Amino acid sequence: MSLNYRLFVLNVGFLCFVAWAAWLGYVQFVFTHDVSHISYLISAVFVWCVARVFWGKTDHLEEAEKQLTGLGFIGTLVGFILALSGVSDGSMNTPEGLMRIGTGLLSGVGVAFCASLVGVICAQWLGLIGWLMKE
Repeated sequence: MSLNYRLFVLNVGFLCFVAWAAWLGYVQFVFTHDVSHISYLISAVFVWCVARVFWGKTDHLEEAEKQLTGLGFIGTLVGFILALSGVSDGSMNTPEGLMRIGTGLLSGVGVAFCASLVGVICAQWLGLIGWLMKE
């Protein structure tokens, strides 16, 4: 089996996985809950890296894998900052203030986990492509 054929099959499998996740609503969930939109950046970098592989360039794969993981971690930090930004002593005295804090915490945690999820999945996928290209 040729390398291009294996690369094609691997990426078609990934696209089927993404289509299945979109059909179940997971893809929309991830992108709508990431209010920082860093998941879009991670996805764009991932698509660019995969396109470069199909153009015959593979020198970027190891570094891109690290960078995607790093972007996912940055998304986690941004999410925690967003989660904690609405917390103040004055807003804890009223039920409405507690509701605002709870809403902000949930929004921030959504950013944190969604960005990390996208970063790790994309990094692992590039790692598989890199492993395949070394064979």
